[in-house]
Amino acid sequence: MTKKYVIETVQVVRRKYYVKVKNPTWAHDGITMGELEHFSDQSLPEEIISTTKVGKFPKADIFDDVNSAVMEFNHDSGEWQSDARWDLA
Repeated sequence: MTKKYVIETVQVVRRKYYVKVKNPTWAHDGITMGELEHFSDQSLPEEIISTTKVGKFPKADIFDDVNSAVMEFNHDSGEWQSDARWDLA
């Protein structure tokens, strides 16, 4: 019998900004305001931060970007299958 889990992860994108400025605080403000373009970026590995067993899947938080995928592993075929669950959005 399969069980339901909510697994939370975080992924960090490291960005580098190359700036010419008298005081770096101006660049910090520009980054915060979305005014600067980054020179390069690198996606760091996704890290699992929690695994919670649930009786039913909770609705998404109001600020979440939802793509509706609920995954289930099919042990007969050995593959993951996706079900779109927009009712949880």
